[in-house]
Amino acid sequence: MAAASARPSNAVARRRHPPIPSPRSRPSERSPVITEWHYEPPGTTLGALQRGLGRGLAAARREQATDLVLICLRRDHRWYWLIDQRALYLARLVRGLKIPTAALLDILHNPGETGDNAVDNVTEVLITLARGGRKSAIKGLRRYVETGPEWVDVLEQVAADLPRSTWHDLLPIVRARLASDPPEPADPGDPEPWLKRRPPLWGASPWVDWAAADESIAARVAEFPRLPGPGRPLRDVPTADLLAMVTGGEQQADALRELNRRGPHPELLAVADHLNRRELAGPVADAFEHLGAAAVPVARSWATPLRTSPAHAAGEQPACSPSAGSPPAGSASASSASPGSPPASSPPVYSPLVWTAWRVLAEHGDETDLPALQAAWDWLDLRRDDLCGYQDLAAGVARIGGPAAMAMLPRIRRAWFSPHSYERVAYLRAVFALAPETAGNLLREGLFDAEPRVREFAAAHVPLDDRSRSILAWLQNDRLEPSEVRAAAAARLQDP
Repeated sequence: MAAASARPSNAVARRRHPPIPSPRSRPSERSPVITEWHYEPPGTTLGALQRGLGRGLAAARREQATDLVLICLRRDHRWYWLIDQRALYLARLVRGLKIPTAALLDILHNPGETGDNAVDNVTEVLITLARGGRKSAIKGLRRYVETGPEWVDVLEQVAADLPRSTWHDLLPIVRARLASDPPEPADPGDPEPWLKRRPPLWGASPWVDWAAADESIAARVAEFPRLPGPGRPLRDVPTADLLAMVTGGEQQADALRELNRRGPHPELLAVADHLNRRELAGPVADAFEHLGAAAVPVARSWATPLRTSPAHAAGEQPACSPSAGSPPAGSASASSASPGSPPASSPPVYSPLVWTAWRVLAEHGDETDLPALQAAWDWLDLRRDDLCGYQDLAAGVARIGGPAAMAMLPRIRRAWFSPHSYERVAYLRAVFALAPETAGNLLREGLFDAEPRVREFAAAHVPLDDRSRSILAWLQNDRLEPSEVRAAAAARLQDP
């Protein structure tokens, strides 16, 4: 029930990205002109590269498509910059096509004015190449820290992902940069902080490592605000009183959060009508996670349409969507990237917490709930520029299985081409669970996918032949691969 946790690099996890980038640059002081772009069809080499598909890597190598790879380095085509992965995928293309480090450094120093995350994108690739032993990548990154405008971001990524020996001696250079160009404090009212230079994250590397050697840095580290732990204003309130408080009042959410800390409470099901409010989405989802299958009857009730309307009703957001308001503006072509097919023009209106209900049914429902999961897929398709949540539905359909679930297989297969690549592993698992005899091509392609979890699953289940064994041996021996992928490849090679 909880949102799937991402496994980006430490540096990526700490950077201040926008919630969801869309296929259009936004205007700002740094980028006064909106630059339109779109995802090319996934059957084209560029479209496959934009999505991080295995077929894109294979086609680019076959076609020697250096120009297309450079396009994907200069603009970050990930749908969700924070968790979608591209660094190793692009680094392999750079390495395979013998693209010189100088070409990447040119992008790093001259990213253009599109505001499309080019610096972070190419920095991640350079760091990956550096981890693979390309010394010119390390030298280029160190030089950028000395002269580049976004040197703080680059330095913190280098310190997070490369050995201490590659950056520790940069302290004198950094000390001089801090003195000559002191960082400005962050503006909490800035609606687009990701498009501005930001101050250092003093509580992270390399600053905490340098604090012992530099009094000024030590003072900044000491002053850096630590995130407070979650408050518990109702810690001492008896459970019986909390159950009474969740039916309404100003502390309804606090009461529900405190109850969640104390384990499952079946009594909440009797007051479910009082909880069906969008502002309670988070704590209600946690409560239903604790309750498990016991929450299915309430979930079925909430998943029943209230009425039909020509306009899409506002509801709670899927896990990785913006926390409030409408999805971010983007070009019309972003909507065409949706994993599903267009639903009917007069969609039903649901209860405020219908997404929580559908996730309960996906995890605990049975074959009678498949129509509800199909309706949930339709609902997601209506959310312009929002590609989150399909993974939960695909996993639920695959878990339930059976002939009725097979009707959803074409939609799950189409979701494979979503540019939100983090969810792709769920679609591969679902296809393999529902129709393993048809999953061979996706498994073979998945060995080259941008997402490590896709490569791991593909390595564990790909049909064995001379070609796949050769690729598995390559994955097993590539030191840039995560340990999980290498282990899956090694284990699969032991099969007869």
